Order: sequence, then C-alpha cells, then structure tokens
Amino acid sequence: MFFPKQTKTIAAMALLSVSRMTAQTPAPAAPQAPAPVERDTIRKPTVKSTSGTSLIEKTNYIRRFSIGGTLTVMGLDTLKNNTSSQFVPNSIDAIYSTTAVLKRIGYGATVQLAITNKLAITAGFLMKKTGYTMNSDVFSGIDNPLTISDDRKHTITNETTNARYYDLPVTGRFYFKGRQAKGPHWFVEGGGVIRKVAKISTSINTTIGTGDTSCCNTNPIKPYKANTTGMIGGLGVQLVDPVGLRIVPSVRYTRFLDTPFNSFSTVNKRNQIEAMITIGF
Repeated sequence: MFFPKQTKTIAAMALLSVSRMTAQTPAPAAPQAPAPVERDTIRKPTVKSTSGTSLIEKTNYIRRFSIGGTLTVMGLDTLKNNTSSQFVPNSIDAIYSTTAVLKRIGYGATVQLAITNKLAITAGFLMKKTGYTMNSDVFSGIDNPLTISDDRKHTITNETTNARYYDLPVTGRFYFKGRQAKGPHWFVEGGGVIRKVAKISTSINTTIGTGDTSCCNTNPIKPYKANTTGMIGGLGVQLVDPVGLRIVPSVRYTRFLDTPFNSFSTVNKRNQIEAMITIGF
C-alpha cells in the first residue's frame, strides 16, 4: 500500500527521467529542397587561339583524312604521231609510221592526309588507256641490178596495239592558308609517279609481195619498259560545297624518265599535261 509521500517521490523521478531522455535525443531536421541550379552559369570550356578567337567554333575545311574519286583528262597524247626509216645497204630499207589513238579520259581514286595546318600528302591510283597503229613497209635482201623488177622481199605489216597505264602518283601539297580558314584553298604540289603498262592487246596482219594478207598475229607485244617513273608538279584549289563535299580541280605536269613503248616509230611522249577533278568527303 503506497503512501501519498512515496507516490509524489516516484512521480517526480519519472518526470526527471523523461526530461533527460528528451534533452539527449535531438529532433530530426526537416528535409531541405536542393538549391536550384543556375543553368545560365554553366559554360563549356573554351580554348583560345593566339588570335583570341574560340577554336571550338571553327571547322576544319581541309580534313585530316579524305578520300575521293578522280577523273583525269589528258591534254597531250601519250604517244607520238611519228615516222621513221631504217636503211642498211644490201640488207634492209624500211619506213615505219605510227598514229596515236586518242584516249584521253582516265579515272581512279585519290587519298589525302593532312600533316600540318598547311601541308598534306596525297596518293592516287589512276587508270588510263592508250593505243596506236603502226604501219611498216619493208624491203629486205639484195636487189639484182640486172633485172627491171625489185628482187627484194617486200613486206607490209599493220599493227594495232591497245594497253592500259596504271599510275601511282604521290605528292606533297602546300596550301596557302590553314585548314580552318574559310573559302577556296589554293595549293601547289610536287612529287613522283610510278607507271605500269599492262593489259596489252595486239593484232598484226602481214602481206608479203603480191601474196594474200595473213591475219592475225595476236601475241601481245613486249613493252620497252613495263615500269617507268616520273616527276610531278601541279597546282589546284579545294572547294567545299554546302553539303560538305570536297571538290578539288587541279592541273598536273609530269616528266617521265623513260618510255614504255620505244620501237621503230612508236615512241611515248615524256611530257604529260592533264586536268583532274577529285570529288571526295
């Protein structure tokens, strides 16, 4: 049985315990909404060029690497229209005449690699066709002066030959303004080329004296040089159209150091001028 005094003491102790527990346990803080992000203050890092302009906004109008199709038009025939003669006393008396077959269109591909802001290296693979006809009128042997007619063997030969040139040009191009500059990019170039003659087809018919014409010997002739080299110089301009295509018209001069064909009147021209256009991306 509790007495009133004891009851008051117990109640006071309980109140003291609750107050202590309340003081030791802090009330949880109310959650706070994250501060709004000032989006207008976010900026992309900007790299300044030496001129103070932003490089981020510039475009490389001359790409680091580009490739395109190339069309070439020869300004000169690759072979000479030529006549030659051969005379050896009491052996041979001959006249040879060659007419070049006009085949000026060629095509292929060109790649370009930019090395510096104004210097690039190009390499190409171009195919061109060539051809000629050669007529020979040959008297061989010894003529008997005691007879009215010519006793020598008379041979007339007509040769038609077609072939292909595979050119591998490599040039260095120097542009007069940097890759990021707008507008036409004029350039000069120089380098070398390797030419291989292949796909030779030949047809030869022969008439001896008053006999019938024999046709046809189709054995391909052997070129004088299957592989030749040359030196290149040229100039051109790169244009960029609204959809991003690179259009590169140019003119090249090539001086070949040797000739693929060199037989009687059939001789290659060593000087070559061609107009080219490359469309790439």
